[in-house]
Amino acid sequence: MDHAYTGISNYQIESGTRSIETGSDAIRLTRENNQVHTKSTVQVRFSDDLAKDSMDALQMNVSSNSLALDDSFQTKAKSVRAFSKELFYDFNVTKNSWLILSSSKQVHVYSPVGMEYIMK
Repeated sequence: MDHAYTGISNYQIESGTRSIETGSDAIRLTRENNQVHTKSTVQVRFSDDLAKDSMDALQMNVSSNSLALDDSFQTKAKSVRAFSKELFYDFNVTKNSWLILSSSKQVHVYSPVGMEYIMK
């Protein structure tokens, strides 16, 4: 169980999981003959403000709001698609403020860590 204080608020993680997932949106690629290029930025996604505030308060290394991707390679594959690889945080957090206001909620954070190519 992790907890942290920010100002007058206390954030506490009751339970949660972290896994690596493939993003659902394809990353834009350009192709010239056999050369494939990508230059893109993938944003960190938070389910709501509580998710962002708790990640910041707990210093869970999701301080950057995006990941810049810049890659180039040669392939003879007819079809190439790219998707982000993301750390998926799913946890229950409780926020206490002023010692009397309390809210608990399940939140999600998607933090990009790299790229996955699918070639056929």
